[in-house]
Amino acid sequence: MTSRRVDPARLGVLAGVALALALLLPASTMAGSGSDAALWERFKERFVTSQGRVVDTENAMISHSEGQGYAMLLAVHFNDQAAFAALHRFTREALAVRPDDRLHAWSWSPASEAVSDANAAADGDLLIAWALLRAAERFGEPALAREAEALIDAITTHLVREQAGLRLLVPGPEGFVHDGVLTLNPSYWITPAFSALGRADPAGGWEALAADAHALITRAIDARTKRLPDWFALDADGAIAQSGVFDARSAFDAVRIPLYLIWGCERAHPALEAHRRALPAPEGYALDVDLDSGQTTMAGEHAGYRAIDRLTRGLDPRPARPATDYYPAVLELLALVAHEEEQTQCP
Repeated sequence: MTSRRVDPARLGVLAGVALALALLLPASTMAGSGSDAALWERFKERFVTSQGRVVDTENAMISHSEGQGYAMLLAVHFNDQAAFAALHRFTREALAVRPDDRLHAWSWSPASEAVSDANAAADGDLLIAWALLRAAERFGEPALAREAEALIDAITTHLVREQAGLRLLVPGPEGFVHDGVLTLNPSYWITPAFSALGRADPAGGWEALAADAHALITRAIDARTKRLPDWFALDADGAIAQSGVFDARSAFDAVRIPLYLIWGCERAHPALEAHRRALPAPEGYALDVDLDSGQTTMAGEHAGYRAIDRLTRGLDPRPARPATDYYPAVLELLALVAHEEEQTQCP
């Protein structure tokens, strides 16, 4: 499992030549407006194979637990039971291969047709569990709820730690604790999922996880750039520092934090104002910022950043033209869902 990086030459470039050779999921009857349904259909056509594999077109065409979880959530939102079934099947058969903890392997490679990174990623497992809970209710399948409950138990057992009086979700079961220092990724703290999993697991400490995540996100805002970091370190005394494992940067991971805060009815969180102030750049958006120097290392247009920018400003995030690569396309759809659910579910 690595931090997400995007080749700048690929921004805005058509992708998916290999996908054109694959059989794709069929269209289906869905909830939502016709334009929203069309966005989901386009996403499936470009990024989901008939086997239910979500293809990351900017990352060697691999599939990963994050992408599977996102697409499973979207399938439920759009009432697309056939797509959900295919996505769930691939996720279970290709990624649920860790016998000791029941978490999902992070990535699967089409080159080897096998798992390419067996470490689990906390956000992927959160998303999958959340999608299973939603699917169980929407499609009337109690077995999905039982599967979700088993995964929730695995998450709380293997991915939750106490440090300096805080209850924290660590990024994965291996490689993120060194000499008592935790390496943390705040974009993995999907607080609306915490709430949903907490309703299914009332004794799991999910309220504390959410409260401590919100507090740490505020503390982690970079004082100079006002940007949210992709990664940071937390020592045994609760002090925050730059990660010693990953570069000190604010980029394609951190952009998701405002999305999740709004989705979780936290529009007043200080991170949203920081995000709005730090995002613009003369060339479009500040896509990647070096937190050591304060310099923007990549700037330009990006459909996913645009959708989240509009979401944070209270504007409709629907795109005029859908994105052509996996990550911006999925951010567009997630921003749309967060926008709709904020309007209908947040006080």
